[in-house]
Amino acid sequence: MVACGQQAEDALKSAVSENAGKFVLVVEGAIPTKEQGIYMKLGGRPAMDVLKDVGSKAAAIIAIGSCASWGGVPSADPNPTGATGVDSIITDKPIVNIPGCRRTPTRFWA
Repeated sequence: MVACGQQAEDALKSAVSENAGKFVLVVEGAIPTKEQGIYMKLGGRPAMDVLKDVGSKAAAIIAIGSCASWGGVPSADPNPTGATGVDSIITDKPIVNIPGCRRTPTRFWA
């Protein structure tokens, strides 16, 4: 993405508002929930709040990786950040969990 900072936030807001109910949200990574989600922020907002906001407007959600699917290693005891999977936060949308560590495509150059 070329945009960053406020430009990226504006692009997200525009895309979500113009396409409400017509997009699939893809989430990677566990969502920290302890202490009102202060352990991960996006655009100055807790990630769990961004997930609730954007997820509520999505047609469906894909949780990529074990962390997004069920909290993964970050959710292991003692779980100091309250890490959890997407389906613990969003409960009224179809969610496709694809557990396992995310794969980065390998590129071959001739």
